[in-house]
Amino acid sequence: MFVYGPVPSRRLGLSLGIDPVYYTCTFNCIYCQLGRTRYLLNSPKEIPKEVLEKFPTDEDIYREVKKIVSENPNIDYITFAGSGEPTLSPYLKESIERLREFNIPICVITNSSLMNYKSVRDALKNADLVSATLTSTNQEMFEKIHRTKIKLKDVIRGLIKFRREADETILNIELMVLEGINDDDETIYKLKEIFNKINPENIEINTPIRPPCEKYAKKVKYERLKEIKEILGEKAFIICKKSPKKYKESLNSNILERISSILKIRPCTVEDLSNALGLHISEVGKYLYALKNSENLEYIEIYGKKYYFIKVIK
Repeated sequence: MFVYGPVPSRRLGLSLGIDPVYYTCTFNCIYCQLGRTRYLLNSPKEIPKEVLEKFPTDEDIYREVKKIVSENPNIDYITFAGSGEPTLSPYLKESIERLREFNIPICVITNSSLMNYKSVRDALKNADLVSATLTSTNQEMFEKIHRTKIKLKDVIRGLIKFRREADETILNIELMVLEGINDDDETIYKLKEIFNKINPENIEINTPIRPPCEKYAKKVKYERLKEIKEILGEKAFIICKKSPKKYKESLNSNILERISSILKIRPCTVEDLSNALGLHISEVGKYLYALKNSENLEYIEIYGKKYYFIKVIK
């Protein structure tokens, strides 16, 4: 499944998601809600042939999006995200160009790791909005958060180049703030200097809400997020979570009930639920977030995998 939704997004309204890669990423982020990266790479050249064959082509994506758009006229954004890093797809540029036909704004959510590649920047120029992650001020912090061999200086250089080359594309920087790792004043002021060099339209301040890959990747309290916003200035805003009630109402109640009934009987991973219900893993994450606020949703970690269950109180 490479096209999913449309699903409610905290940033983009009703978003039709596209997963152009297959569990393939350049990072193994400690805060990732999808768990540890299955295929961890440093560049597009490293993608194994048997994995690349699982990537949807631009024709695959176009055909599926056309079908869903015809049935859902109120989509706010078409969003490239999913199970890994979208810019690893060799079909990204052609996919964006073909989806222009539907007159729906296109967003690419990227971890910024490949922005120093001209081919990646050229592909992203065709999007209306690029949301690019930048969390660190030095290589040590960068590797601690993202567990990668990619160089932070190349990421920053690529973002600066993209901003200069793609003046018709909105560039937002997402800052994922983690308690005790990159939330101190010294780090935030240094990040502000870097952001000023990049000159994005907006700075999206975020913190883990759904269960992260590693338990030590802890969310930052809202009061601290507000202080960080004040430091970063007028371009910065906090990606506010919706109230649990409104968020739950925007999801399919039948699917919520099915997931709830399954988890009351047996623990499941996100991937288990994805396979059982025919949902993309990103969709499953949204439903688990909704259940987290209305049920006794818990999880246990076994061999690096999170198994979710609902504790039935008798």
